Order: sequence, then structure tokens, then C-alpha cells
Amino acid sequence: MFVYWGYKDSGKAHMKKYAKMNGKTVIYYDNITMRKIETHDKNIKKTVYYYDNEFLSEVSESKYNPNKTKQRMYIEKGSERWNGFVQFGNKSLTHEMLLEHYDTIFEGGDIFLMNHELPEFFIVDNLTRLKTSCNNVVPYHTDLEHMYLQKLHYFGTNRTEEFGNNLMDIWNYDKDRIFDWLDLWEKDFYDLVNTLKKYDIPYQYFNLRTDSYVDTFGWKIDLDREFSNTNNHMTNIDEYKDIIRQYIQNRDQKEFQLL
Repeated sequence: MFVYWGYKDSGKAHMKKYAKMNGKTVIYYDNITMRKIETHDKNIKKTVYYYDNEFLSEVSESKYNPNKTKQRMYIEKGSERWNGFVQFGNKSLTHEMLLEHYDTIFEGGDIFLMNHELPEFFIVDNLTRLKTSCNNVVPYHTDLEHMYLQKLHYFGTNRTEEFGNNLMDIWNYDKDRIFDWLDLWEKDFYDLVNTLKKYDIPYQYFNLRTDSYVDTFGWKIDLDREFSNTNNHMTNIDEYKDIIRQYIQNRDQKEFQLL
């Protein structure tokens, strides 16, 4: 099984689509739930694991739609769509909740994706699995402008810091606050790599702009990179590029250093 060590805005939607196209099984970690998405002969079976007084699982089935495109909508707290996401309770999964269920959840998995940073207990619980039976892949960017464009485009929705706030309102009176927020993405990357090093987990890097998905993951049906490229549809792209230019100049930033 591949473990894709990318958190927020790291190409997970692309990986999920690529896996489905090739009939692969995706395992998702999402703090309060874990999901297993199996695709066979254009049929999708989704199992959601969660805790609500006891450890439970719910199964649903649907048809695979190869023409479905990547979408991200703002989800207003308390809306019908928000309630759909929180229907599985609100307790974060813990060591005690998951310990007896890891083998069932991971059985048959081809790739493991995570929407949130994995808690340390999760890594420790699965350390043997991560070291001996998983291929650990760390995605990274060399095109910083391309990377930061998407971060800025979803400012206010893509991480808890500054959630619900307006990018340009802040930029117009406190540029350093935006620079500090952009720093967090680089910090995430180095924190993740240092965690893998701490536990001596073997890993390989994956360049999101140039490396081959087919060569890296071995699944023959490829997915065009444009599937997950939203930069061409941005209306404020010139403003974003100006922020990025000033940020890179202010921080004297180059490409991320691979540790």
C-alpha cells in the first residue's frame, strides 16, 4: 500500500481520481472518520468508520462517474452540506477507538490519504506497517508560484488559521500577517519530513509538477495534471501573483530543501 504524506492542498483529489480510474482502493483518514473507497467495474463501495458510543461502520454504494471533475465549494457551518459532513459524530478518533480495527480498515487498501495531520499515536500504532509493508510518498512543489496560487485562492477555507477571513481585507493593512500564514505551508512540509525521520520511516519524494504518476505508483491509466489545476480559472490571479512575488522576495525563498 502507498501512503501519500500530503495534508492540505497537496494533490489528494488528483490521487483519489487516479486511483479510482485504475480500480484501486483508497483509505482516507479524516480526524473523526476513516473511509475506505473501493472501485470495481465502475461500482463504488464506500465504508465509513466512526465512533458514536461504540466503533461503527456504514456502507454505501454508487456508480463511478469518470467525467466527474474536481470541485471545492465553501461549506458554511450549520448548512445542509456541513451537517452531511458531521453526521458521523464529532469525536476525534483515538488510540483506544482504533486499536482493534486497523487491520480491517487497511485490508485491501492500495493508497492511504489523509485530510488531517496524523496524530502521533496513529503513527506509533502502525509503525511496523509503515516501515515494512508501505511505500511512503512525500509530495512537494518546485514551482512555488503555482503552489501558492492555490493556497491564496482558497484563503479562509483551507486551514484553521484565518478560517473565514478575507485575503485582500487583511493584505491591504497587514502584509506580514499574510506572509506568516504562507510560512505555515513550508512549516507543514518540514514538520512532516522530520516526523518520518524521527521514526525512521523510509520515504521517497514526489515532485508534483514533473514526476510521473505511472512510474511512481505503477497504475497504467494516467490522469492529466490539468484535472487538478484550478489556476486557469482564477479571477484574481494577478493580485495573487503580486502577493507571492512580494512574499518570495521578503523571505528570500527558493525551492523547498529536500531533507
